[in-house]
Amino acid sequence: MTAVRPWWRRAGVRVGGIVLAAVTAVLIGYFTQAVNWVTGAVTTSGPPVAARVEVRDGIEDVTLPAAKDIPDADLARLDKLPPEQQAGYLEQHDDGIIAGTRSVVLTLRGNRTHQVRITDLEPVETCGAPPRGTLARLVTGRGDSVDSTRVNIDIGRVDGEPYQVDATGNDHPYFPDHTITLDHDEEIVVVVDLNPVKRGSLCRTHLEMTVWDGDAKTAERISNDGKDFEVMQFEPDTEDAKYSAVYLGGYLCHDFVLVAPGWGAEGSAACGPGNAGDVIP
Repeated sequence: MTAVRPWWRRAGVRVGGIVLAAVTAVLIGYFTQAVNWVTGAVTTSGPPVAARVEVRDGIEDVTLPAAKDIPDADLARLDKLPPEQQAGYLEQHDDGIIAGTRSVVLTLRGNRTHQVRITDLEPVETCGAPPRGTLARLVTGRGDSVDSTRVNIDIGRVDGEPYQVDATGNDHPYFPDHTITLDHDEEIVVVVDLNPVKRGSLCRTHLEMTVWDGDAKTAERISNDGKDFEVMQFEPDTEDAKYSAVYLGGYLCHDFVLVAPGWGAEGSAACGPGNAGDVIP
């Protein structure tokens, strides 16, 4: 025979279930609010625009600091690398400064729950004489063409404002003609070419990006992992005598060789028998 529970116990179960459901709903509400608060705090913390910076290695001559010859171990390593990787190796391992345009790839992401705006990007630079210690010449036959799909900034010029070049070769200011807007987590990739225009000068620069977070105007610093970008023009042959040592490598000579000023008069023979390099693709 099945025992029948008293009515007050059955009612207590129902009441307890109702109370438990109500408490659970309240806790879920608090938990949801907490999650939303944490998500909002994470989203709104940090700069309005999150920036990832990549500096692309160029294929150009490399200047090394004063009294900084290329160690034998590095020369052996360089001889095994393809020419397009040699400048980057010298920069990373021997404090080299790559000549020519430095291409900076900016991946910009909106870091607010609302839309943010980028209205300017300006260089902040200091220029001076390059440290003419050792020179590694890697290329010849340089061109002056500019990719019109990129944003350019001329480094070493007073009015170094971002600009683009149209199909007819005319310059057009990028700002204020353009405004970059970013919604929450929206990304855009901007390639900025830092063009050296001051011969015989090394410029160390970072970029300041003007960002509007609602009505608040902020300046975000764009740098190379906390360091300034180093930008300088390639050195003409007449400057070889100012260096303590000059090497030929890259597309000029397969294996690096030490040469004396005036090597250009020898042409490919300066590389030695069977060591002449390849033509730049």
